[in-house]
Amino acid sequence: MPAGVCLIEKLWKLLKPGGHLIIEEPDFRIRDSIVTTVKDALLGFRNIHMACDWMFQSNGMDCKFGTHMISWVQELMPQTIEVHNYCPAVPGGSDLAKLMNLSAQQLKQAYLDTGKVTEEDFDLYRQFTEDPHSWAIYYATIGVVAQK
Repeated sequence: MPAGVCLIEKLWKLLKPGGHLIIEEPDFRIRDSIVTTVKDALLGFRNIHMACDWMFQSNGMDCKFGTHMISWVQELMPQTIEVHNYCPAVPGGSDLAKLMNLSAQQLKQAYLDTGKVTEEDFDLYRQFTEDPHSWAIYYATIGVVAQK
């Protein structure tokens, strides 16, 4: 059983009847490079995110946790459940694009260690995240509100 499921169950048990469990988590499966003017940047985008997925999986983490938690919470039989999905498409140069580039740079060695990316991919990714004509969905934030 994934650690996240155990945590959700523990939090649920701590709730009083009528209490609310509120969880938000990213889902990195929901991402896409939409358009760019930078040659080969779409490949760099894909490779960086493939390395991210590989790193998650090799460390026993679930890059789709946000989506999976919906069914885990539903199994707790809440009185009510609401699911919210925030999934912005943003241009290069936006705050989110800058954040994703900084994150990739911070994790660069770990990504390179996966063997799924090259130094060139990082340069292409940087160009993609900086190009105002590039658009992407980097991830979705899934929110679940359940009442006990």
